[in-house]
Amino acid sequence: MKKVLSFLKRCRFLLFLLIALLLLDVSLSVVFDRYTMTSGNFSLNDYEITRRDHPEEIWDKVFYGNSAVISAYREDLSDSGYINFGVDYGSLISLQTILGTDEVSIGSNLVVGLNWAAMFDNMETNPNYFWNRSFLEPYSYFQRDRLYAAFTGKLKSMATGDPWAEGSYREQTKSYYYAALSDEELADKVAEYEKRYWSTGVEGCGDNLASLQRVIEQCQEKGIHLRVVLMPWNPTIEKPEVILELNDAIKSICADSGIEVLDLSDTFEADCFYDLGHMNYEYGSHRFMEVIDPWLQ
Repeated sequence: MKKVLSFLKRCRFLLFLLIALLLLDVSLSVVFDRYTMTSGNFSLNDYEITRRDHPEEIWDKVFYGNSAVISAYREDLSDSGYINFGVDYGSLISLQTILGTDEVSIGSNLVVGLNWAAMFDNMETNPNYFWNRSFLEPYSYFQRDRLYAAFTGKLKSMATGDPWAEGSYREQTKSYYYAALSDEELADKVAEYEKRYWSTGVEGCGDNLASLQRVIEQCQEKGIHLRVVLMPWNPTIEKPEVILELNDAIKSICADSGIEVLDLSDTFEADCFYDLGHMNYEYGSHRFMEVIDPWLQ
C-alpha cells in the first residue's frame, strides 16, 4: 500500500494532467458536437443530418436502413410520423451498436429496411459515424479533421477578414438519386457487386445475420415494436441465387421471433429505379410511398 501511495505521489502531476485532458476531451465532445450540427459550417454525415432535423430526445417512430431507405422513404410525403434514419452504408451491425448506446433513443416503433448491401459483412462503412468510434479513442482524435479545419479556417478568416464557411452547409440534405443509369452502367455495377460481395455467398453475411437476431432481442428488451421491410429490387436484373438465399435467411430469423416482414423486393417496375436498389427521387420514391405509408400506419 505504501508503494502505491508513493507511486501516486511521484506521478501526481501526470495523473492530474491526464484527468484534465480527459475532462477537456469530454467537454469538447459536448460543445463541438452541438456546434458541428447547428452551425452550418461543416459537411454532416447522414446521422448528423437526421439529428439536426430531429433534435428531440426520443425518436418515437424510426425507419432505419442504408441509402436504399434514404432514396425511397420520403418523410415529406408521409403521414405516418416515421423518421427517415437512413444512413449511407447502414448495416445491422451498426444498428446493433446504435441500440446499445444512449446516443439514440427509440420510442415505440422501429422499421428496418433491408437490402443486400445492408447485409454483406465486407461492405464499406463511413468511419465518421459515432458508433464507429472505439471506446478508448479520444473525441479530439476522432474529430481531428474537423477540428483542424475549424482551427485553421478561423485563423485564416481572422487574418483575411473573409467569412469562414459561414452557414454554407446549413441546407445540406442526404443524397438522393435522379433519373436512371443506362443499361450498360447498371450491368457494370452488377458485375462489380458479383465480384466484390455476392461471390462470398450467404456465409459472407454471417455477422449481419447474427446482428439481426441481436437487434430483435434488443427491441424485445426495450419494448420496441420491430418490423422488417425487404427493400425493392430492380426487375431489370434477375436475382442471383445468393440474394434469394439471403432473403430466405432474413425471413426465417424473423419468423422464428414473430417479426412481421413486408417483402417489397418484387413490387416495383424498372422505371422506379436509379440503379439496382435506389429508387429515383422524381418517380420511384412516390410509388414507394403509395405502398409503404398505409402499411406503416
